[in-house]
Amino acid sequence: MKSQNILLTLEKRAEAQNPIEKPKRPEETQSVQGEKTKTCFKCGQEKPLSEYYKMRGMADGLLGKCKKCTCMDVREREIRLSKSPEWVLSERKRHREKSAKARACGRVLPPNKEARKLALKKSREKYPEKNHARQCVSHAIRTGKMTRKPCEKCGERAQAHHDDYSKPLEVMWLCPKHHGERHVELNEIKILKNNL
Repeated sequence: MKSQNILLTLEKRAEAQNPIEKPKRPEETQSVQGEKTKTCFKCGQEKPLSEYYKMRGMADGLLGKCKKCTCMDVREREIRLSKSPEWVLSERKRHREKSAKARACGRVLPPNKEARKLALKKSREKYPEKNHARQCVSHAIRTGKMTRKPCEKCGERAQAHHDDYSKPLEVMWLCPKHHGERHVELNEIKILKNNL
C-alpha cells in the first residue's frame, strides 16, 4: 500500500517537473492573424471565437454552434411551438411574470412623459377605431350623457374598457389592474379561437 502511494507521488512530481502539453482540441485552431477560431458543428464553417455564445458547461466555455446557427435554431423552434396555443399562452404568462418581477426590483423604469406621448401617438395612428371609441366615451362624460363609475370588481377608480370598439358607448368600468387582466383574458380567448 505504501509502495503504491510512493509511486503515485513520484509520478506526480515527474509530471510537475515535465508538464505534458495537452493537444489542442480539433475544433480550435489558430488563424493567420493570431485570432483563435473554432468550427461550428452545425454549419461546418470556421469562425472566430467572438462568433460563439458563452456556455459555462462546455470544455472551452463556448457553445458548439455559432451565433447565426443558434439564432436560426431558436427561430425555427419558435415557429414550430407557436402553433400550439398552450405554448403561446404559457410564454405570454412567463413574460408577464418576468416583466412584473423586473419592475418590482426596479430594473425597468416607468416611461417618462415624452416616451408616453410618443407611444400614445403611435397607438392612435395604429388603432384609429380604439382612439375613436375613447374619444366618444370622453365626449359622453364631458356632456353628461355618461358618468364615470367605480371598478365593477373592486370599487376603485376606474377606466372605461371596450370589449367591442365598434360599440363605443358600451363599456365596462375597471380599475387599471382589472382592466389589464380583462385584456389578458380576451387575448387568451382570441388565441384559443384562432387555433381551433
